[in-house]
Amino acid sequence: MEKSVPTVSLGFLEKPQNKLATKSLYFPSFIGGAPAFICKEGFIPDMTVCSRCNARLTFIGQIYCPLGEKEETFHRMLYIYACLKGKCVVSCESVRVFRCSLAQSNKYFSELPPNYSLLELSDAAIAEGQKDVLQAILAGEREYPECFKTQEESKKLSSVYLLGIEDEPSRVTKKIFKKQLILEKGDAEIEDYDSDDSCVLSKADREILEKHSFDDEALDAEEKKHAKELLQKYVENEASSDPNFEQTKKLLENPDEEDKEDDEEGFEEFVDEIDSKKSKFMTKEFEIFLDATKTDPSQVVRYCAKGMLPLWSSQKYRLKSSNVPKCENCGSNMTLEAQIMPALYNYVNELVNLNWNSIMIYTCEESCNPSEGEYVEEFAYVELIHEEERTMDMDNSDALLAAMTEGKKKPVKPGKSAKVKAKEAEEKAKLDEKTEAKLKEQLDDLQLDLD
Repeated sequence: MEKSVPTVSLGFLEKPQNKLATKSLYFPSFIGGAPAFICKEGFIPDMTVCSRCNARLTFIGQIYCPLGEKEETFHRMLYIYACLKGKCVVSCESVRVFRCSLAQSNKYFSELPPNYSLLELSDAAIAEGQKDVLQAILAGEREYPECFKTQEESKKLSSVYLLGIEDEPSRVTKKIFKKQLILEKGDAEIEDYDSDDSCVLSKADREILEKHSFDDEALDAEEKKHAKELLQKYVENEASSDPNFEQTKKLLENPDEEDKEDDEEGFEEFVDEIDSKKSKFMTKEFEIFLDATKTDPSQVVRYCAKGMLPLWSSQKYRLKSSNVPKCENCGSNMTLEAQIMPALYNYVNELVNLNWNSIMIYTCEESCNPSEGEYVEEFAYVELIHEEERTMDMDNSDALLAAMTEGKKKPVKPGKSAKVKAKEAEEKAKLDEKTEAKLKEQLDDLQLDLD
């Protein structure tokens, strides 16, 4: 099947205004807490049991992903569970994902949209007028409100966040897609992404690249045009209220200079440090990962309804497309619909020490729906962190990841290498010996004077 440039959406964490935001009626996308089932009747409790150790799984979150082109997938939800115990947590198969779909006209929800204004209320306001609020909620659930009072027994994360969705800038998606496609087609080492693609791509693949105009100069021109538009808007609307008008104007007039600020210099110094050590950590996969996340480092989900290429962090646990299974229910191909990014783990206490990179969620490309409200298991693959990445000789090796995942533009300045530290310790020891000898000599002189 021909690959085309995907339309990628990014998910960012947001604190819910109140507890209603994660109720089924609002078809929410969120991380943590208890699942909000859009149909409880079809859910089997055994689904929340680990297939490896039979322990109860932990509910990670859910993603609302409707497919409007099919009536039976008007409402569609992915539920994500993980086993965080013992040996299972270091397995690529420690995550299970289930999909459930409903038509617009169904026995659980009204076809009319719910009252979203309730989501703006505080929990205190809801407590004061709880009766009215609950009546408003149940009004949208027809005669089956009991379907949403689940007895589901999975474990729960302590933190709860909503997922705010934004589209990734198309110019970023295009650049990343080009590099991903070259890497996928050329499994051998590719020294230069900008070299002649004909050495690794078929004629059909080259036509795809040409079709979607992957011209870096054109993209740069587009960025400069965008900067000029911002400058014009800024001068017209905000100049009078900005005390740093001249400085801001200069920055917008010269967008190429923006990357030369101190925080970008810190970033470049850190990357140079990695390159100088020729660490296996800086694979082609990880370079692409950095390119894709540096614009929005706090992204916790990447999503594309039509399927996208995975954004790998390393070579060791990269799953070949040929190893992605067929849909167990209908036999169709499965495509990567969602990728849970490692930035998420920094926000959730139970996940912060996981030996994981991304969670890849592959779904049936036909989105098969055996019957309304039935849950279908999809395929999830956990990209683990390679042990070499954890033990490489860089004391500050996590600084870049911390900067990415916490949304910081300026990474921590690289730490000193083990060799440098050893040399400093040796010099300190010598200095201590000299100091001790000098003090002893002074004490001896003092004793002579007293005698």
